[in-house]
Amino acid sequence: MATKIPTLLLLTTTLTPWVVQQSERYTRVADKVVVIVDRLEKEAKLASNVTLFTEGDAWCKTNGYCHMHPKVAVTAWDKAFLYLERHPADKAVWLVEYDVYVHHVDALPQLDRQHSKADLILPMLPKIPHGQRAVVQKALWSKKEDPHWPWWREGNGMGAQNNLVHNITQLCRLSPKLIQHCLRWRRQHKRFHFHEILLPTLVKRHQLSHALIRSPHIRWGPRYTIHHMKRLCAKNKNKIATILHPIKTTERVAWLP
Repeated sequence: MATKIPTLLLLTTTLTPWVVQQSERYTRVADKVVVIVDRLEKEAKLASNVTLFTEGDAWCKTNGYCHMHPKVAVTAWDKAFLYLERHPADKAVWLVEYDVYVHHVDALPQLDRQHSKADLILPMLPKIPHGQRAVVQKALWSKKEDPHWPWWREGNGMGAQNNLVHNITQLCRLSPKLIQHCLRWRRQHKRFHFHEILLPTLVKRHQLSHALIRSPHIRWGPRYTIHHMKRLCAKNKNKIATILHPIKTTERVAWLP
């Protein structure tokens, strides 16, 4: 088997059969899989090589592990960085939300090798920049280029909005250097900010490197059912980077590779 990625954090609101199944799939390509759970409402049997991590919301908010989500004060995103504070990484770490579906998990080690020096790897987000006509693929979108993005206000407190950038980060890989910049931000400001602004903006601010997952088979929903997922994956079954978000299900799916 090809070299595995060192660590993957699977971020979820709660443990479900779907989350357990995804964690098992990721163990095929990651040396360490950690399920970061927002609310531990019920126990679930995880594979022996999968770790579970959580922390109370009140503790997180009191200690500044909060506000990585624009609508909820404390989520698994905040707890993921608490985990990384308690378990410092000396190699890059993948963060994947539970409702991101990677059809071929082997895509992650391939991307890891392809962009080994990047501080941030994230999916491409094709858009037409404001005032232009052609679609552009890039990792760091400014307010000037994308003025109608609805979450710019979540960057309040990070400096002038003209200096902020954003992109989708529900699936991303962070270098130890970028992780430390995020944790340093929390220590200095007693909070995080929306991850779709915080991570790209810190990359820009500290002149770090970034790389795009370039694939025409990345689909960011509004919402995908299992039926949609099966149809799209069958159509692109030989495409290594078939990535869908969001997949809204709680149950195991028998036909997954």
